Amino acid sequence: MIGQSPAAAEEAGNPLHNIRIFVVDDEPVNLQVLRNNLFLAGIQVETASGAFEALEKLETGYLPDIILLDIMMPRMNGYELCKIIRKSHSISEMPIIFLTAKDRTSDLIEGLSSGANDYISKPFSPHELIARVNTQIALKKAVKDREKLVSIRNELRIAREIQQAIIPKHYPLMSGLDIQGEYIPMEAVGGDFFDFHLFDGKRIGIVIADVSGHGIPAAIVAAMVKVAFSLSLGDAHRPDRVLETIQQTLIDKLGNNFLTAGYVYIDVEAGTISSSRAGHLPVLVFRKSEKKFYELYPAGGMISRLGENLFETTDMKLAEGDRIILFTDGIVEITDRSDVMFETERLMKFIERNSERTAKELCRTLVKELTIWAGKDTFNDDLTLLIIDIT
Repeated sequence: MIGQSPAAAEEAGNPLHNIRIFVVDDEPVNLQVLRNNLFLAGIQVETASGAFEALEKLETGYLPDIILLDIMMPRMNGYELCKIIRKSHSISEMPIIFLTAKDRTSDLIEGLSSGANDYISKPFSPHELIARVNTQIALKKAVKDREKLVSIRNELRIAREIQQAIIPKHYPLMSGLDIQGEYIPMEAVGGDFFDFHLFDGKRIGIVIADVSGHGIPAAIVAAMVKVAFSLSLGDAHRPDRVLETIQQTLIDKLGNNFLTAGYVYIDVEAGTISSSRAGHLPVLVFRKSEKKFYELYPAGGMISRLGENLFETTDMKLAEGDRIILFTDGIVEITDRSDVMFETERLMKFIERNSERTAKELCRTLVKELTIWAGKDTFNDDLTLLIIDIT
């Protein structure tokens, strides 16, 4: 709703209308810019020019829906203030987003460790700010709703809404690549995720991940994967470092969940692909000219609270016509009425038989094939498929 007045935003059904945001920053210019951007989105804004002023307002009973907190402030920094707030307000009760020019992975880890929900590096666009605020408000509402739910079906519905909010709505358009995919969240399990690092039109990084478990807990972890992935941009050409960043950020936030993930870096100009994995399924490369599959299967264990992993990287030279396939286990573990899994070998044979179809056609055709295999319109897991053709 950027660019609308509060009244217009309310008329349009803006979900952020009447949301109360508390902005804490020692720079008057920053406070005014944030106030203007949030006001245009129909959001109620309260400000404080330092940590002690912020504490005074909170101690008088002021309860914002979300706090935007600068890190570098005199006398008491944002990390310290966040820790104090967390003594009386939980992450789900009062979300805190750090706004800062500090963008090292160690800064993100320190921020999350002090109790922050999210972390936005300056400079940022008003659209990004509103989107991040909207995500945290949706998560907060989901947690509140969860306490009132009387059925697991409603909980999973909320989880799917969260997942859909963090999944890219469009696939990147790049010269030399045709990127298509299918993402189908299921009722029984939640937590699939994918996203992109975009560069100069010739290079792209793609992450695909699967959180164990289901419902709101898995959806919240998936949302945190998005935050961690955004901080890996500086190392996007190094798949192992991308996964290391995700691991370092989330390893003590997973609880009883675990995470499998894969990341590929494609350089169209150089004609290469590099891949690392954290316990995820291999990346498949189908070479049409040879009618042969190559599996990129670098070593790397799943991410969990039990320990850290070292991730290997596998490199491969690409050829025109190559087809790259990334997928989650929801595809290969679909069972038929006799409880027989679809499995990777059957997936590869299907891709080879349909090699003349476009990437978009193949995605749709495969979903139809899986529906026939399962004998029903719904599956027992999330289904995520990405196909990248080298044109």
